Amino acid sequence: MEYIFSFAIGGSVVSGIKFLSDKVPPKYVAILGALPIGLLSSLYIKKIKFLEHYLENYAMITLLLVLTAILYDFLLIRGISRMKSFIISISFLVILLVLKTVLIKEGFLTT
Repeated sequence: MEYIFSFAIGGSVVSGIKFLSDKVPPKYVAILGALPIGLLSSLYIKKIKFLEHYLENYAMITLLLVLTAILYDFLLIRGISRMKSFIISISFLVILLVLKTVLIKEGFLTT
């Protein structure tokens, strides 16, 4: 039952983004898209220590996503096609995530 509820919340957020994207300015849609899923999912984590590490990683991933979004926007503004900009941005994010993983494994970062 808990999976059905969490699935419904996630689906509602994604559907809400789609719905709002046709009705309101992007700044409002971005708020819905950026915040809830990671924070809402924290409600399902029972162990406090695990939750602390989850939130630390959530903050780091959010920072990486912000950097990726800035790159994506920068590329689009420069006239690079949407698909090329997307592929470059996703590649950048993957590189950052791999780098984060390596830095954790080598002991330069925690969690």
